[in-house]
Amino acid sequence: MAFRISNKPRAYGIGSPLIDLAPRPILALRPPTISDSGEIGTVWIDQNANTFYFLTSVVAGQAHWSTAPAVSITITGNTGGPLTGSSFTFHGGSTGLSFGGSGSTETLTFAGITANGGTVNLATDATASTLNIGTGAGAKTLNLGSTNTTSTTTINSGSGGINMPQFTEGALVTSSSGKLSSVDGTAGFVLTANAPGTAPSFQAATGGGITITGDTGGPITSASFTLAGGTTGLEFNGAGTTETLSFSGITANGGAVALSTDAVLGSVDIGTGAAVKTVVIGSTNTTSSTAIHSGSGNVVLNAGLTVNSTGIMTNAQQPAFSAKQAAEETNATGDGTLATVRATAFFDQGSNYDQPSGAFTAPVTGRYFFTMAVQISHLDASFTEGFVQLTATSRSIFGNVINIGAVRAGIDAGMELSGFIDMSAGDTCLAQVTVSGGTQTLSISANSYFSGFLVC
Repeated sequence: MAFRISNKPRAYGIGSPLIDLAPRPILALRPPTISDSGEIGTVWIDQNANTFYFLTSVVAGQAHWSTAPAVSITITGNTGGPLTGSSFTFHGGSTGLSFGGSGSTETLTFAGITANGGTVNLATDATASTLNIGTGAGAKTLNLGSTNTTSTTTINSGSGGINMPQFTEGALVTSSSGKLSSVDGTAGFVLTANAPGTAPSFQAATGGGITITGDTGGPITSASFTLAGGTTGLEFNGAGTTETLSFSGITANGGAVALSTDAVLGSVDIGTGAAVKTVVIGSTNTTSSTAIHSGSGNVVLNAGLTVNSTGIMTNAQQPAFSAKQAAEETNATGDGTLATVRATAFFDQGSNYDQPSGAFTAPVTGRYFFTMAVQISHLDASFTEGFVQLTATSRSIFGNVINIGAVRAGIDAGMELSGFIDMSAGDTCLAQVTVSGGTQTLSISANSYFSGFLVC
């Protein structure tokens, strides 16, 4: 059934006999229809829906009822012109909310605010801005995130990084898996323990760095936490009580870089992977200095060059040999024949000396030093000329020519020679001797030697 109300309520007054009153509200158990009419401004209350409507117009015999907004209120301040003081103020309980400002700028000031039951958005637009929370000069306690066991708190920073210039113990809480994201610490305190489910432990930092220690309280079966920034990934993995730090690249400039500076026994590996590595240590700056220490142990380079704690250097890979004629070689020379000393090695570091041929073969290009001493036997005065030579691929070194028959002691005489020879890899060097003036009846004595080594 449609409602038709046309009589206006009136009251009797002292100054005027009749006073028009506001229309009486209509109480119903349904919403109004276009057939329900009354005086403009009449309120219709739907008791079933617990809501109300206003009659705003009647056009062509049809009533237009408008519902009142019950879920949101939009407040727009004075943006049409300058503000000289507070524009408007809301008061509720002990919390005051006021809009103030000057010019075309408004400032929202409040003593406290609570928003529950939905999503709270602050500065979620695409406009560059600065968001300040708890930055006032007074003492602030700032809580971010829920302590509910299934809650998640995410802090993003884009490519700019997260800067924590100072934080105190218990202030940094990670997820149950121990993950942090894009952390860039500059000074303050150092995170020293980070067991899942408990507040981390911190200690004062002296150099402004951040030390991150993973979960050492039990076995680790997957990545403990990952730090990602730009295109470089930094990941902590491990098993048992051991963690491994893996990264594709790292740069630390502007301060001291310390690796394994504690008093705990350990190993520091740099550039030890199987792929090709170029490892550079030290600066090319003219006033820079580089110090390599080893305590009471040794510094070993390429498993060969070793420098002990007193500065003595040895090189187990440096080519070196020393050989002695094992037995007398008879009928070696005497008629001008150039004979080769084929000695047996005392040692042959690098296996570059060949006893059957008597040749030393250079394993690398460099400058080598050789020395030889040859004793000739069965001499007499008829052998008038003799000399020794170091015969190399690139060039040879000759000793002085002597009248060996005249300087002999009994039937023996010795000749010596030493010198530097520049050699290319694969070149050879021989220790040779020749005596002339007679027949090929002279022997190379067992007291003959040949030795050499790479100098540089």
